[in-house]
Amino acid sequence: MAANGREGSGGAGEALAMRQGFQAVLEAVHSGNISDFKKHAKRFSERELLELRDTYGRTVLHHASQQGHLPIVRHIIEDIGVDVNVQDNTGKSDLDHSVIAFSLNV
Repeated sequence: MAANGREGSGGAGEALAMRQGFQAVLEAVHSGNISDFKKHAKRFSERELLELRDTYGRTVLHHASQQGHLPIVRHIIEDIGVDVNVQDNTGKSDLDHSVIAFSLNV
């Protein structure tokens, strides 16, 4: 199944657009700019946004949690409805990443 939840659709052009869109979402998350995040996240359906993962299995919520960007974290949880218990490839949840990021910034 493709990263967007559609089996076999689109081909290489759609895959490239998906990757570029995901990169734009991640850049907005890392910058902490919620307006940019919302703008780029609109490229994806809620399901697609929930299924997007980097090579380490981290979702956009993992990244926002790790960066400590609370407004983006709140938006992802409250408005989009992401499952907060999703784990990355190492078994860490979004909460784990938040705790690690907080302890490193103290």
